[in-house]
Amino acid sequence: MFECDNYHSEFGVLEKTRGEILTDKFEMHFFEMKKLSGTLNREDKMELWLRFLGADTDGELEVLGKAEDKTMEQAVLKIRQMSKDELLREQARIRQETQWEEASALGYAKRQGKAEGKAEGKFEAALGMLEEKLGISVISRCLSIPEADILKFARENDIAVA
Repeated sequence: MFECDNYHSEFGVLEKTRGEILTDKFEMHFFEMKKLSGTLNREDKMELWLRFLGADTDGELEVLGKAEDKTMEQAVLKIRQMSKDELLREQARIRQETQWEEASALGYAKRQGKAEGKAEGKFEAALGMLEEKLGISVISRCLSIPEADILKFARENDIAVA
């Protein structure tokens, strides 16, 4: 994301010409987890929490649980307790499936919208070609639209076809 080695970037609101900070009450923080080094820095609380949030395996949680940080130990313990709770696991599974379904539906809707827009664009081009009195077979070849569809479209738009 940013061309630096730091995993944490902090931005504030700044007046461009004078370099004057508007306020210290508004900041934006970006965390690039891919930039975390391979070795765990047990002294860096922010790194501990980022690794906790990104932990994919029990082994990663195990390492974090032994980080000599009481809060982190409690967080790892709580995650393990929640993982043992069948109802919570089922709720998490349902929540994840719902997110996947929503993402899938959104992707499908975008693809449908693009296809409809493309088809609409072809028929707008066909309309212009019909008004210019180009032949049905030429329009069909140029736009890859069946001749029958072009004839139907011409009738629907009250365009006489030779």
